[in-house]
Amino acid sequence: MLSITPRWEGEWFEAAVPVSYFNNRDLRLGMAFRVGSLFFGSDKVGSLFGLTDLYGMDFYAGVKFSLVHSKPSDRDKDKVSDAKDLCPDVAGIWKFAGCPDRDGDDVQDSQDMCPDEKGLATLQGCPDKDMDGIADKNDDCPDDAGLPQFKGCPDTDGDGIINRDDKCPSVAGLALYLGCPDSDNDSIPDPDDDCPNKAGLSIFKGCPDTDGDGIPDNKDDCPFEVGPASNKGCPVKIAEAPKETAPIKVELTQEEQEIINTVFSNLQFETGKSIIKSSSFESLDKLVELLKKKPNFKLQIDGHTDNVGKAASNLTLSKNRANAAKKYLTDRGIDASRISTNGYGLKKPVASNATPEGRAKNRRVEFTIVQ
Repeated sequence: MLSITPRWEGEWFEAAVPVSYFNNRDLRLGMAFRVGSLFFGSDKVGSLFGLTDLYGMDFYAGVKFSLVHSKPSDRDKDKVSDAKDLCPDVAGIWKFAGCPDRDGDDVQDSQDMCPDEKGLATLQGCPDKDMDGIADKNDDCPDDAGLPQFKGCPDTDGDGIINRDDKCPSVAGLALYLGCPDSDNDSIPDPDDDCPNKAGLSIFKGCPDTDGDGIPDNKDDCPFEVGPASNKGCPVKIAEAPKETAPIKVELTQEEQEIINTVFSNLQFETGKSIIKSSSFESLDKLVELLKKKPNFKLQIDGHTDNVGKAASNLTLSKNRANAAKKYLTDRGIDASRISTNGYGLKKPVASNATPEGRAKNRRVEFTIVQ
């Protein structure tokens, strides 16, 4: 006979299924249960399931008790008998079959990565003081909630630089400047920049010097005019000898004024030079025709520049451009005595040099018909 009895045993309930095979032909199936002290079952239930069992059934039941009560062995005195104690030599609790949980965090010591500190089951029993999902033992900033990619440290402004290494933790910035921004892109971080919204120079702590006089705009009372520091960046007014009476402008007809306006708007030079571009010749030739028709007309030509570059160089360039226009006219038959020229460099801007548009307006040569 061959037999096997699969069994499940609990403190108050047991179930068993005895199976026997004998005489090389007979299969016998049984079932047995225990609830508390009461047990019942049968060794012959195979016929109920259509098995070739003996034709018949039996049934038994009873009560199991002990006439002599003996206290079960409990070596570690944890009130879990040695028979059911998975840790019989170390005092534990019933919940973990007699195994200990020293820190009382519901994670038994054998599975607790921090058995002496009360922690969370989700972190294998380790604590997380800042509740950022990173166990304190793996958290470089255990008191401040942070991110896994920064080993638990925070990055408040989201610039990829953790707060403790970030000089500007509340404003997104660049690693180059230890987490601080450079709003005007002048390579000077905002905390060190006296003019954080205007691109400037490091020698002026990030402030611009629009007129190039060596005095930053924030300390220059005349940021668009060259002047010494002794006069707060404004030009010094020098008493001059009496000048001749300024020439009187001639009232022009609409047609004549349009010729002057066309010359003014079309006159162009090579960049940084006093060479007139060929695209300007047509309008200059019309001015030649006007001066020939009106021999009593005199012409005043004034050159101006923006503030890019040195003031002295700009002054020279403005004079050269005015003289270049004069030469073009005299080469085509206009008497040189009828034409006067002046160069003012960057001294007489008509717009702010702080923008490309303003600088373009300041780079000009003006033509005025005078008596």
